[in-house]
Amino acid sequence: MSRHKRESPHIIGEIRKAREFSKQLVRWFQKHKRPMPWRETRDPYAILVSEVMLQQTTVAAVRGYYDRFLAQFPTIADLANAKEDEVLSAWAGLGYYRRARNLQAAACAVMQRHAGVFPADFEEILMLPGVGRYTAGAVASSAFGQSRPIVEANSARVLARLFAVKESLKGGAGLKALWQYSAELLPDRNARDHNYALMELGSLVCTPKNPACTECPVLTYCEAHRLDLVAQIPRVEPKPEKIARAFAGAIVRHAENVLIRRIPAGEWHAGLYEFPKVEIEPWASESKGQDDLKNHISQVAGPVSKLERLSDIRFTVTVHSVTLRVFDMKVSRRRSPAPGYFWLPVSEIEKLPLGSPQKKVLNLLKSPPEWFEVEP
Repeated sequence: MSRHKRESPHIIGEIRKAREFSKQLVRWFQKHKRPMPWRETRDPYAILVSEVMLQQTTVAAVRGYYDRFLAQFPTIADLANAKEDEVLSAWAGLGYYRRARNLQAAACAVMQRHAGVFPADFEEILMLPGVGRYTAGAVASSAFGQSRPIVEANSARVLARLFAVKESLKGGAGLKALWQYSAELLPDRNARDHNYALMELGSLVCTPKNPACTECPVLTYCEAHRLDLVAQIPRVEPKPEKIARAFAGAIVRHAENVLIRRIPAGEWHAGLYEFPKVEIEPWASESKGQDDLKNHISQVAGPVSKLERLSDIRFTVTVHSVTLRVFDMKVSRRRSPAPGYFWLPVSEIEKLPLGSPQKKVLNLLKSPPEWFEVEP
């Protein structure tokens, strides 16, 4: 018997005696659930798309992307046969672009290994590229009605409080306990709604701060509430300090064309496109950034005839706090650009997969400040 079980005899005993737990939870869910398109389908492909999109991304951010993505790639065959640029363009703005590549790789695996028929077997789902234990369980329970446990951010918080798990939930004994408890709570039937309800409870009621315990449909089972530990569980992990990084980027123009670059493997947002940039020290002077950028553009595109500061764009990438200094540039004599760089009109750049920061640069080009000199 695990240490968690010895510490929580009340909740273990109550839940094993009273199988009303899941019924109470699901009844609450049926009354309070938010409408979400992926909850209205049992198509495993559509459910996989939603689960991958929801990784480290809010429901509000995913809604529009989900509908547009499935409109563009309505079947798993459509996604498998699409060009990577098309997939990344449909994903642009959601971030964590490896998810999009893994999703397309999973679609290709279904086509190759299973003749285009999404596997119902949990172990086969788990073998798809980019699919972990949670995602496989979510697809198995939501699409195929299998009794598979799930543990993600919201359900983890509910389970941790329900069983008063004091250890870190990032791994080790704490995370192992959550998977065990999630499995113990599963009903023999209707695991789909049970799992959805567990996540919805964490999102709407059992929130990280100021949880609405009086509105909880399963409060009587909550060990953290009984022990007055709700505010201490789950354990708050210290956030890593942000690492400052800075870049000088340019809108490089010649006649009606603008210089663009495809980001190579090994760099942030690989496979997407960006306006040319160079990394600079975060504390570097403006003149230093200008000089480095001017030298770079001279090498890859041609001699620079104009350079003016436009704006700063700030964003985060994982643990990095990034500042992008954006400049307006013109080259006096256009030449064939270096490999990986392209001269394109704005209308073509708009069709390329661009990350959110690069879309902001594009907006500067499309809606420039009053003093911005547009090429005649």
